[in-house]
Amino acid sequence: MGFVTSFVKFVTLCFVILITAPTAFGEETWITQTIAVKASYNDAYTLIDTNTTVVSSNYGYVGSGFLTGWRFEDIQVPSGGRILSATLEVFCDGDASQDVAIRYTGEAAEHATPFSALPTDLISRPRTSAVVYDSPAPWIPMSWNPSPDLAPIIEEIVNLGGWRAGNALVLFAEDQGSSGIRGIQMMENNGDHGALLTITYSSLSCEFDTDGDGIVDISAPDLDRDGYCELPIGKTEFPGELIIDRPVEIMGFPATRTETILKGDALRMLDGGTVISDLTSPIVSTAYDGLKGNDLYIIARNRIQIDRNAKILLGGDAEGWWTGDIYFKTLRNGNQIIIDDNARLYGRKIRIYSNGEGSLLLAGGSRLTGRSHIHLQTYEGDIELRHGVSISTSSPDGKCYVRLKASAGDLYLIDNVSIAADVIDFCPIQGDIYDDGTTQLVGKTWCR
Repeated sequence: MGFVTSFVKFVTLCFVILITAPTAFGEETWITQTIAVKASYNDAYTLIDTNTTVVSSNYGYVGSGFLTGWRFEDIQVPSGGRILSATLEVFCDGDASQDVAIRYTGEAAEHATPFSALPTDLISRPRTSAVVYDSPAPWIPMSWNPSPDLAPIIEEIVNLGGWRAGNALVLFAEDQGSSGIRGIQMMENNGDHGALLTITYSSLSCEFDTDGDGIVDISAPDLDRDGYCELPIGKTEFPGELIIDRPVEIMGFPATRTETILKGDALRMLDGGTVISDLTSPIVSTAYDGLKGNDLYIIARNRIQIDRNAKILLGGDAEGWWTGDIYFKTLRNGNQIIIDDNARLYGRKIRIYSNGEGSLLLAGGSRLTGRSHIHLQTYEGDIELRHGVSISTSSPDGKCYVRLKASAGDLYLIDNVSIAADVIDFCPIQGDIYDDGTTQLVGKTWCR
């Protein structure tokens, strides 16, 4: 009953320039990073005709018969980052006006390794699908000369599955039918004249105006630039409806179980909305890498709705042993809790409680997965499980149960509902149980 996902993160401080622009969801921050080649193993060229690769040299070449590569370390673009622009600059040392035709590509690797003098090292490295062609006008001698925009190449690399901020990437300039060559300085000639790569990319800052008055009620910056906005630690109250349709994370302090409490009129999670915490593999936090077991409490006066593929993933490892608890509660009479349309909740304990006459609906292939107890409860309202709902919990540490409690309401099991646990407890259902005969129960059942 495990669930494997991959969220990878890394944080490093570097020289950046911040430029901000408003978005519908909040604010997207544009960050510019310039990286220089600073080691001899990070620039090299191969002379194709003689199958010779040179790693240590004061000078290099682009153009006829040459494949030249540059490796840039400590790239701070987060996984899946959006690239506004990327420019490679080389320092021209001679033959600035010869005709060259260049094919720019990148190495299709999540973390490119240093160059070696093996003859096939540069040639054998896998290439990006993205390609940029250039037939540059004469360069300026003894000066920096820029490439065209290489954003598509960089974006393809940082969207590879194993990419994380802080990794290294490689760019290539390959002869594309040149009649001449141009000379460039390599890092060994002058430490300040190794190639430069300048990347401008986006970093997210989420701002929530929950009551539509134009004033931000919750601010969640993405401080570590991992693509997940960081919700405030502790209790956060808001006046209206909080809509989460971007990735967010709940934070805490190292080795401390913490609670993130969101309380307001209503909360809804939509497609693209994901809440993560914690942080052992495969969900990794570099900001708080010792953290175990953040809990998420959502308390709404009216409605809680999780739908359209939204996900809550609290901790976990490759076996799916989720370490954070999930707690939903509505307060007012007539409220609803809806988990629908392929929504996913993964946690240790999961408790969902609708007060008053409010009902609880799980439908549309939604799934609850735990490693301890799962408790669904209403007071006067009904519990409805419909259309491919799956509820499961298991643990090697002891018996896990799914408990269904309706103090005055009914339970509906309709259209291929699946429940799996050591114990499935129907005893607290005070009303009727309606089962259309397609329900699958795995485990010991009480009062059924």
